[in-house]
Amino acid sequence: MAKLTLDVAKEIAHSRGGKCISERYINCQMPMLWKCAKDHLWSARLSNVKNEKTWCPWCAVENRRTRTIEDMRKFAEKKGGLCLATEYINRRDPLEWQCKEGHKWKASAKDILKGTWCRTCNTPGRKRVIPSQKIIPHRQRRFNIDIANNIAQERGGKCLSTEYVNTDTPMLWKCAKGHEWSTTLYRIKNMGRWCTQCAGNLPCGLSEAKEIAHSRGGMCLSTEYINLCVPMQWMCNKGHKWFSSFNCIKHSKTWCPYCLNKHENLCRKVITNILGPPSSIRRPDFLKIPEHPRGLELDIYYPQYGFAIEVQGKQHEQHIKYFHKDPEEFKKQLMRDQIKKELCIENYIVLRYVWYYENPYIAIPNHLRELGLIE
Repeated sequence: MAKLTLDVAKEIAHSRGGKCISERYINCQMPMLWKCAKDHLWSARLSNVKNEKTWCPWCAVENRRTRTIEDMRKFAEKKGGLCLATEYINRRDPLEWQCKEGHKWKASAKDILKGTWCRTCNTPGRKRVIPSQKIIPHRQRRFNIDIANNIAQERGGKCLSTEYVNTDTPMLWKCAKGHEWSTTLYRIKNMGRWCTQCAGNLPCGLSEAKEIAHSRGGMCLSTEYINLCVPMQWMCNKGHKWFSSFNCIKHSKTWCPYCLNKHENLCRKVITNILGPPSSIRRPDFLKIPEHPRGLELDIYYPQYGFAIEVQGKQHEQHIKYFHKDPEEFKKQLMRDQIKKELCIENYIVLRYVWYYENPYIAIPNHLRELGLIE
């Protein structure tokens, strides 16, 4: 196998009418920056570009043919069935289907195109009903959608599923407090199960929120937990109060926005006193790439002077559990920093760093003198 090098990257890019923007090749895990013939920018590993034949993701999206309801009908016909829907919106929205045995169900085009088909026919051990057999009326079955709706209503909630398939297929439920979860009708009816959040059996709840806040030296001030996305009130050990979802606190590892930005705000204050306020644009267009469509963010940006400052905390030089759930997350952090640096170089933006251990009153003027912006 040929060794991967920067020259190999540039040759491949040239053969595809584009360019490899990166100035060096580090290893097979580190993304490199690429530009296609249409000037789209993106980052990808050289091994992916060379061995997996991947190229510009923007062009791939542009060239992807939009499917229609006719495509869905033709696909169903190949399976001996029908697509009963009258409109195709996108690959994720459910459509109604019917197999050659007459079973009807709803599934997204994405699932169907991946090869799934009638769940009733595919259930292990299920016998095909032939005309001479006695068909059990819908109302006489031990489990059906009406039973699910009645049980949910009795418990002050709703069954959000529109179809009962079998005892092994989960259905969607909602309790009186708006919590949603999925479980089988068998567990609801025969085992007496209901909302796990109300029962206190879910790890994601008020008790865990208070435990996480306590572990960070603060408090969760909310008295109720609804779901991962509903904002809750928090207080840090310095008395700052703010609202944030439990999802952000637990999985995104965010905490007090006032404490977190203290060093950055000091840097912004120092440089504002010298050059005036920085740009309000934190995510310029040149930092928007397929892997980061919202754009990578610059802490302090002066486009008129062609430079930016990144205020770097400890999490940018070492693995810290508070910010990174595992070493792989730390590697991703370094990759983002490297991509940001290379994109700035490509767009003639000088990027300077002020580290957590540096005094902004000394570091920032030194950077500005080096750039010739002050004497």
